[in-house]
Amino acid sequence: MDISVIIPTMNEEKCIGRTLKSLKEQSFGGKYEIIIGDGGSKDRTKAICRKYGAKFVVEPKPTISAGRQKACAIAKGKIIVSTDADIKADKEFLKAVWESYNGNVATYGPIYALDGDWLQAFGTDFVFNWYMRLANALGVTIAAGSNVSFRRKDFEAIGGWNTDLVMAEDLDILKRLKARGKLRFTPKAKVRVSTRRVKGWGYRKFLWHHITNAWKYMTTGKSHDEYEQVR
Repeated sequence: MDISVIIPTMNEEKCIGRTLKSLKEQSFGGKYEIIIGDGGSKDRTKAICRKYGAKFVVEPKPTISAGRQKACAIAKGKIIVSTDADIKADKEFLKAVWESYNGNVATYGPIYALDGDWLQAFGTDFVFNWYMRLANALGVTIAAGSNVSFRRKDFEAIGGWNTDLVMAEDLDILKRLKARGKLRFTPKAKVRVSTRRVKGWGYRKFLWHHITNAWKYMTTGKSHDEYEQVR
């Protein structure tokens, strides 16, 4: 198996079908699997995942990182790709990820707005992505868990995801992987992400929550204790 795509879910019947459809329509010519780490969904999430042939495992611990870890536990791919249930992957996504591995241990890529108004698109497509590029150029890793990948052997060597983190699990795993080798920003590996959390929270709460969480993790190694569902 070349690639394992892992996705944490919790009551994602509105989005997961679109996500899986985009992942099943990839131009990548290698072998890959899709694994769902579910937190105990009460809606049609499992049925939809089965329809698209995704493997499905349940993790009772209520953190996103625990769902990712549960899915990774049965992954067979040489490369593990982490994404989310509310994305749409570009057709070349997995091909770009696969081709990016040339001596590096992990990659991360840009995210673009899947929906929303022009301001939400500008904030995602331009501000956040150029912030990632600038940080990368300065040797600082800023990434989103919806577009991260790593070699399975390195993932296993560091002990996997920190399942106690409610947020910042993406920053944490890349920080620990960086100790084993080079990380690579891969601009051609593109995913488009729902802006539902911005719509549900509003700009002020969204920005404040994520900025303060990133700062808390970078200064203390811990994250915020709550990350409410928006469905």
